[in-house]
Amino acid sequence: MSNGKNAHQGYMLFSLLKAAGKKGLSRSEAAKALGVRESSVPVYFYGLRTLYGAEIEVQKQGRKVVGYTLLNPSECTISENGRRGTKTTKVKAKSKPMKSVSVKTVKATKAAVVKDSTPILDSDLQISEIDETELNDLKASLGIG
Repeated sequence: MSNGKNAHQGYMLFSLLKAAGKKGLSRSEAAKALGVRESSVPVYFYGLRTLYGAEIEVQKQGRKVVGYTLLNPSECTISENGRRGTKTTKVKAKSKPMKSVSVKTVKATKAAVVKDSTPILDSDLQISEIDETELNDLKASLGIG
C-alpha cells in the first residue's frame, strides 16, 4: 500500500478492508482514513460495490451498523489510481426478461368512414338559459336534491 496522499480513496478503502479481514472495518475508522465525514462513508462502499465488484457485508448490532467486511478481496479489480483492472466480473441479471407481445396492425379503409355523419358547427352550440323548474327537474333527475 502506498502513502495515503497519492492513492485513490477507493483504493485506500479497499486496502483497509482487505487488511481488516474477517474482523471488519468500522465506519469511524474508514472516515478517519479517507478524511471524510462518517455520514459519507457508505457512498464509498457503494462505489466499491458498483464500480469494482466488491462484495461487502454490513455488520450490525440491531439496526446500528458497526462495521463492514470485504468478502471477495481477490476478485476486486481496483488499482492505486482508482482505475479498474483487466479482470472482468460476471453481472447477474436482476430483472426478468420482457414477454414478447404481438402487435396487430389495422389498416384504415374508405369503408370505415361514415358518410352520413353531420359535423357539429360552432353555431349549433349556443348558450341558453333555463328557468327554475327546468333546473329543479335536472337536479331531481341527477339526484342532487
